Amino acid sequence: MLGLTAVAPLAQAVPKIQQEAAYFQTMEEDVAWFEATEAQLPKSDTRTLFLRIYHAVTLEMPRMFEEKQFQHPEWVNALMLKYVSLYRNALECDLSKACPVSPAWQKAFSENGRGKISPAGQLLISISAHVNRDLPVALASLPETRFDDPTYKADFEQISLIFQRRMPDLIRLVQEYQTCRVNKVDAKIINTVIQHAIGITRDKSWNWGRTLSLTRTSSEESTVMTSIEHHAHNEDLSISLFSPGPALLICL
Repeated sequence: MLGLTAVAPLAQAVPKIQQEAAYFQTMEEDVAWFEATEAQLPKSDTRTLFLRIYHAVTLEMPRMFEEKQFQHPEWVNALMLKYVSLYRNALECDLSKACPVSPAWQKAFSENGRGKISPAGQLLISISAHVNRDLPVALASLPETRFDDPTYKADFEQISLIFQRRMPDLIRLVQEYQTCRVNKVDAKIINTVIQHAIGITRDKSWNWGRTLSLTRTSSEESTVMTSIEHHAHNEDLSISLFSPGPALLICL
């Protein structure tokens, strides 16, 4: 443990690797980027699976705001814009090779590029990188985040409902990336694994975000980020369920 005390967080507790990232200012800008990037990348590039599913999930956010699903809508909007911006930065750095990519995203992009795991496995490993690595950074970088306020935690958990609401789109997109049919059993397995994985990693990310927000120096921040990177790269979301053997049995 670092022995951190509960002090005011840094104004922008963003690790150095992300300090030059360009952040979306509006949801419209966010959606426009997804559309442009999807048009740029061929479907043969398997990184587009997570990209397209993330796009579909993002399109659900305005509806949730209209339905008044959140107690702190301005904070949720700011969090989501910061969160997707971190993914954009990782993908664009990987594509351009002009800036560093975090170890968690290096792993995800490398696995996606090899084509050695199923589409569902590719999706899961990208979700792991984004939730385990980027989400704590997004949470900690917003001074408005109140980690001890249960209403903020409730809004944070409510965001996960997006995947449930967009699950038919998610299954349809996974189907486009494989030759065998996703039947009802396969779809249920995908849904169950993703929901379970998101629930576990989401709570861990909230706690990592709290720890990162309490850092007072660049050295402390760097130490915490090293632990987050290690966790995201090595310790979470085994993809053994989606290895070639089980894939032959459950057609994932």
